[in-house]
Amino acid sequence: MKIRPINYNLTFEPDLGNFTFQGKEILTFELKENARQIVLDAADLEINSVILANEERTRPESNNDSGVVANAPPQNDIVKSFKVNKKKEKLFINFSQEIKPGKYKLFVEFEGVLNDKLAGFYRSKYQVDGKNRYLATTQFEAADARRAFPCIDHPSYKATFDASFIIDKNLTAISNTLPIKSSKNDEQTVGKSFPTSGVENTVNKIQKRKKIIRFATTPLMSTYLLYLGVGEFEFLEDKFGDVLLRLITTPGKKQYGKFALECAKKSLEYFEKYFDCPYPLKKLDLLAIPEFATGAMENWGAITFRENALLCYPEKSSRATKQRIAEVVAHEIAHQWFGNLVTMKWWDDLWLNESFATYMANKVMHYYWPEWQVWDQYVTDTVFEAMGLDSLRSSHPIRVEVEQVSEIEELFDEIAYEKGGSILRMLDLYLGKDTFRDGLKGYVKTYKYKNAQAEDLWNSIERVSNKPVVDIMQKYVTQVGFPEVKVELKSNIIRLEQSKFLFDKKPTNLEQIWSIPYHLGIGRYQDGMHILKKKTEEIKKGSKFEYLNINRNYSGFFITEYSRELLNELGKNIDKLNDSEKLGIIHDMFALILAEKKDMQELYRYIDTIFAKEKSSI
Repeated sequence: MKIRPINYNLTFEPDLGNFTFQGKEILTFELKENARQIVLDAADLEINSVILANEERTRPESNNDSGVVANAPPQNDIVKSFKVNKKKEKLFINFSQEIKPGKYKLFVEFEGVLNDKLAGFYRSKYQVDGKNRYLATTQFEAADARRAFPCIDHPSYKATFDASFIIDKNLTAISNTLPIKSSKNDEQTVGKSFPTSGVENTVNKIQKRKKIIRFATTPLMSTYLLYLGVGEFEFLEDKFGDVLLRLITTPGKKQYGKFALECAKKSLEYFEKYFDCPYPLKKLDLLAIPEFATGAMENWGAITFRENALLCYPEKSSRATKQRIAEVVAHEIAHQWFGNLVTMKWWDDLWLNESFATYMANKVMHYYWPEWQVWDQYVTDTVFEAMGLDSLRSSHPIRVEVEQVSEIEELFDEIAYEKGGSILRMLDLYLGKDTFRDGLKGYVKTYKYKNAQAEDLWNSIERVSNKPVVDIMQKYVTQVGFPEVKVELKSNIIRLEQSKFLFDKKPTNLEQIWSIPYHLGIGRYQDGMHILKKKTEEIKKGSKFEYLNINRNYSGFFITEYSRELLNELGKNIDKLNDSEKLGIIHDMFALILAEKKDMQELYRYIDTIFAKEKSSI
């Protein structure tokens, strides 16, 4: 990129009757090299005017609290032409002469449509007393900010944002930050910032029936995290320290947001302590959007949700619904640090954002609602689900190279979320919760307000732990599939052998090797974690031997094939296994049956042993 954005000063005037919006933008940027052309991302926008000015010539002569650059750009503008390429989704701006490196301001006037595609700046329909009403909202992840304003729509090109709205007096505007106190000069400010025809009409219109809402400058952040919302909203408010918490709904629904607001307070408390880093904004909004494509979106300070992922109806909602709300709220608030404060460099690390938030949400639920037994559910709903998909030849690596923007949506799948979350849990339980957390704290401290890659996180954790974290994670992230570990006992030797697990028996990559964390405790003795790095490994067992369970808490992402002798010993000691371990052994045996490596009789014998043991303990 020839340019690096510094600040986007944006003014939007949405029309909820005609489903259109007008926009004005002042993009402050740094030009890195000589150029006769600059290129921005833009889609579904009509560009009406473009003016370039050197920053030195657009600096205000006196201070004001308008939040918008108050002086006019020079009239001898050098923009020769500008055009949007619809196929490439690019705005090409050509100059009449070469411009030199330095800081500039680009003044752009544009207009667009509040679409019905649930992407970009779009309209969302709801009903009040049987009548249709609309609000305007945004969904910019992964690359749809370009549908609202021209920008560098790339996660690595962070900038600050100053958002303003011109809206009807009966409407409310919401963005990432809190509104700034209005100035008496707001109407004149709008006119001064863009000296184009029609300014007088705009000012008169504002004075008569419209208002200007301006928001405080955001921290450095990526375009996909910007939020714009306009509509008739209701607010349920609370406080977490100095942070204003707001649950926002369409009319008549705010009372159903009490549980979600409670979850938000708990999540903020947990993550501030966990990361040893305060939540960096002055407010956090949870918005229930009537028409919404995904479960939720982590816009910084203004998280949007599908209504059924946020609203809890006391007399109707089940415990499963409450658990789902708690999980989604915690997931999105985890992103406020991991994703928003520290952001991936490019979308091939999307899996890390999502799997991390998936895993961390369960930590929050376990901490505040231990009666839900979320880790047993995590094993069955997340780990087993990921293994089922990853056992197919159609699977793909967790990390996938992204070449085109059009490929990004394909990454939001169970491999990114479930398998990614499973290997993070494996790493956490292998290292120990304090070591894992210390590595994360160092990572956040080093890269806050910046961009980072997955390798930066692995290196941070490895420095703290002195364990082969990079090797473990690289092999699990970049290779398709996952391992099976065959465990046999011969004389006094435990033999481990790894291979790729698949449901079918066609030839596969026999050279594929993982670095597998496993537990070598003999029964409840000699507890310790080890790494299986080679195809095979032999260990001389100790004198004490009750049973052998190499996947304590079912923490490792691998299938275990025990010999019949070892399986029998596990069955006899079933009362010493926890629920995740019991479920894990049954899951692995059934997977091996589907792969034609075990028969049903062995599973039946094992289950009979379990039930006989369980029954005798009642």
